[in-house]
Amino acid sequence: MWKFVACDFPEANEFTLHIFSAVAQHERKMISERTRAALQAAKARGVTLGNPQNLTREAAEKGRKPGIQARVSKADDFSSQRYPEIKHCLEQGMSLNVAKKFNMEEVRRLASTGASRTMWSTLPPGRSSTHRPRLSKCR
Repeated sequence: MWKFVACDFPEANEFTLHIFSAVAQHERKMISERTRAALQAAKARGVTLGNPQNLTREAAEKGRKPGIQARVSKADDFSSQRYPEIKHCLEQGMSLNVAKKFNMEEVRRLASTGASRTMWSTLPPGRSSTHRPRLSKCR
């Protein structure tokens, strides 16, 4: 059996920790209720909550552009890193097997890191099999 000892309160036992946690939970509930009531009162007085400048089309566009640029830059970096491997596979005649090869590598990498699963496809996302196969990465 283990025993919990707090360095700043060594006399604490299970009962005192239970009391402290109950008091903290009650305090959290009271803070939540006060905040909710204050927001309702402000809304009733006609106060605009949030930053209205963030709700304009211009602000949305201003935020969207850097996001798009960051994604494009990240995709370009990724493709430039993988291009030599893809080129080598294509030279070996592995046109459609490149996706399978990368998926197997991805499975091994993810198994060791526990990251989310990413699949490689021979078709761009949203395309049917009637189009010419291409290698693309899809989530």
